[in-house]
Formats: sequence, structure tokens, C-alpha cells
Amino acid sequence: MEAVERKLGHGRVVIGGHPNGGRVWQCKPAEWSLYVDGFYYDAAGHRITDTLLIEQLSPATQDDTPVANIPRQRMRFLGVVSLGMTRAAVLQAIGSRLPPPTATKNHLVWTEAGVRWINHKHYQIQGWRAELRFTDDKLQAIFIEALYA
Repeated sequence: MEAVERKLGHGRVVIGGHPNGGRVWQCKPAEWSLYVDGFYYDAAGHRITDTLLIEQLSPATQDDTPVANIPRQRMRFLGVVSLGMTRAAVLQAIGSRLPPPTATKNHLVWTEAGVRWINHKHYQIQGWRAELRFTDDKLQAIFIEALYA
């Protein structure tokens, strides 16, 4: 978490997978929130799982949470999917970058093993899961979970 805070500044501390393990920032002017939690560790202290959640803020949830200055394009899933897009636009933007998702009315989910282009970098991971959450056919949240070897 220290490495993330060196890049983004101190986030609001929240209880994540372990006490005080998560951090939250507001991302302006996009009115999004960013939640990061590197939360499960094995007995040797190695990170097992990280979580990232980007979601649309409602005016009621905008408070004194610290602001992270992250360019909007860096907050896109696969570099092409942004909050507020319709489900059809999301599927078109992803195209053949990923296999077909598991789909429900309000979710698109991908679960894969191995290293995969998740954002702007490759990560040495054992597997990952991405869930895109929709409300009224608009993308409201991007949830990404990475599993480490």
C-alpha cells in the first residue's frame, strides 16, 4: 500500500481484507472513486491477492476523501473501457481483446489464469478476475482482482 500512496498521495484508510488495509481516493474531475486493497498475504508475507475498484460517485458520496490526480485515460479497463459507457459500447470496445465474458443482466465477468494485459502494464500473476458492473445499462464500476503466485 505504501507504494500506491507514494504515487497517489495518502488515501482515506478503510478496513479492507485486513484492518486498515484499504485506501480510497476521489478522482476529479471525473467524479470517480478509486479503492485499492492489497489484502491477503501468506505466512511468508507474500501478497496473494490485490483488489482495485473504480466506480462512479454520486453527489451524496463526495466528501473529504483525498483526491488522486490520475489522468482519466489511466483509469480505463484495457485502456478502452470507461465508466458511463453502455454495455454494447463496452463489448464493442473490448472486441477480441478478451474471450467472451460470463454475462448476467448487470455484470460482465472474465476470470483467467496467467499474465494478461489488465491496464497499462503486465503483471506476474497466477490469475485474475475482472467484473464490470452496470446500472441502467451504464457502466458504474470496474472491479479487478489479481491472484499472485
